[in-house]
Amino acid sequence: MREFGSLDVRPHQLMLIVSKIGSGCKDDLGDAGLTEILWAVRKNSSLPVTLRCPVTSNYYYQNPPEIAEAPADRFFYARCDLKILQRMGMVPGATRPAVEIFHRLLEGVETAQGILYFNEITSPSWKGLGQEGYDYDKGRAMGLQAIIPARDKKEEEQFKVDSARLMYKADKLQIRPHHLMCMTCFYGRQDFVPIAADNLFEAIDIIHANPDIPVELVCGPCMICPPCYYYCPSSGQCVSQDGMALRDELKDLDVLQILGLKYGDVLSARELFTRLYNKVYSTTQICGYGDGIARSPEWSSGCAGKEGNPAYVKARAAGLGFLDPLPLPESP
Repeated sequence: MREFGSLDVRPHQLMLIVSKIGSGCKDDLGDAGLTEILWAVRKNSSLPVTLRCPVTSNYYYQNPPEIAEAPADRFFYARCDLKILQRMGMVPGATRPAVEIFHRLLEGVETAQGILYFNEITSPSWKGLGQEGYDYDKGRAMGLQAIIPARDKKEEEQFKVDSARLMYKADKLQIRPHHLMCMTCFYGRQDFVPIAADNLFEAIDIIHANPDIPVELVCGPCMICPPCYYYCPSSGQCVSQDGMALRDELKDLDVLQILGLKYGDVLSARELFTRLYNKVYSTTQICGYGDGIARSPEWSSGCAGKEGNPAYVKARAAGLGFLDPLPLPESP
């Protein structure tokens, strides 16, 4: 079993990290514990982070083994923790990759007012932290990249050039299953031109030139991915802040299931897309999980929804620009 390591964090520590960054701190936050957390997540944005806080309910199983704050401050920090979790839509003991944890924080907790400090101090026990040396609102406005730096733009540009060149030289395309859907939606957009963010155009262009080129269905990121903002060159994985990689994995498996295929299967582009268009009539079937219902932030329905993406319908009807017109029904 692979060892990924993990990090136990109190929810209020997340807010303090953002607040310290907002106050002007960069690498050293002036607190050894907070700085250690920051450097750990910068080193590995997929590091599993478990949100722990002391409670007396049936969530006690996740209580942190030690409580650092002074007894007089424990009620305040316990409230901070639960208030933050409530705004994030999470519970004590929740574990997510670090990049997702901080994304949920920035999305859900809009201000520190009423959490880290109060407009009215009702008693010495509820004095809060005050705002001296902390600026959560400014740190939040700086965005996720202030916590976990974004991928270098020059690196993305070079990966675009190198990966596209390799694709055009390849005797076989390696594509993850749900990217067949993405290719279709991309072709059905108003402008079918190359973009910097991925190699969808290149994959379709290659197939137009050679409809019988072999396509291998692969697990995880494929030839289309290297230029992407979310692609991590060191791990070769997709690292997004909103569960995208998890959704993509289910979409891959759903495509394989509906086509009766498996990872490693190799078919000509012509046969593969003919199979796809005979089975999949709307993005709702795959990208919308069959019903278009988003049951949590990690399981959003993306560009599908209940009605599906019209670009897919358009491109499917056009046979992706290389298939002969097919007498396909309009719905399953």
